[in-house]
Amino acid sequence: MELVGRAAWLLLPALATADLEKHMRMPTHTAELRTGNLLDAPSFSGARAMWEKDVALPGDHRVTVGIVYDYPSSENFVSELSLRGCAPGDLMYDVRVKSPLGKDVEARVTHLDLTQLLRQGFVAMASVYHDGPLAHGFNPSLLRVKELSCFHTAGVVNLQPCWRPQERIARLKIGQGRVRRRCPVSLQIDRNLEDGTHSVEVGARHVMDGRMLTARLFPNLKRLRLVYTDSRFEEDADWEVTGVFSPRRDGGREDAADSVVGPLGVSVRRAWRW
Repeated sequence: MELVGRAAWLLLPALATADLEKHMRMPTHTAELRTGNLLDAPSFSGARAMWEKDVALPGDHRVTVGIVYDYPSSENFVSELSLRGCAPGDLMYDVRVKSPLGKDVEARVTHLDLTQLLRQGFVAMASVYHDGPLAHGFNPSLLRVKELSCFHTAGVVNLQPCWRPQERIARLKIGQGRVRRRCPVSLQIDRNLEDGTHSVEVGARHVMDGRMLTARLFPNLKRLRLVYTDSRFEEDADWEVTGVFSPRRDGGREDAADSVVGPLGVSVRRAWRW
């Protein structure tokens, strides 16, 4: 019996590793093609390829490693390297390095997003970047804050106050539901503390079977952005059509009585996975 106990103790690390690997995803590959504004002229805008894989680390921890190639902006094959995972204490992180194989002055940490789960449904988030090339070393004094925010669900609505110090913009997001970024109806209000101006954005999201329609209305710009996504049209592929609409000008006047809403741009994106 003692011998069996010792054998089980020796097998525990292997069993834990096997259990971790069982829940790890297989490598995913995604590619997409984009067009330019089809109203100007049918044209190819760019291509993007993405590869992701879960990697096991000591201590029953795993991290998702991603590599992105973006044409035509990628000059050194890899345009972005990303690391995403969850640290002890419910701290989620997302790190992205631009041009990791580029010249010394090109490799930079463009995103360092931290998400901390708190009690009573609060979520604290911070987005920072490193304002300097990695070839010169990582200097904490070069960290710049993009945005600080806190998400909380209050009944049937959710609130997310944000502060963007680089732009000196105070932002308030109000949505419906308990999941961030998946609200069927949302409202965003920005206040620029530098010049005292403000802007409003109204969003709507409708999910159907294998299809989704999202809308963004920008009253200050008098623009409407519609995005239709369809994953049933072609197996293992997503088709996305984006349209931007605005009142057509009549003699240079956008507020003319006979003005009608017309498209400013239409683009198409096809993405597929294997």
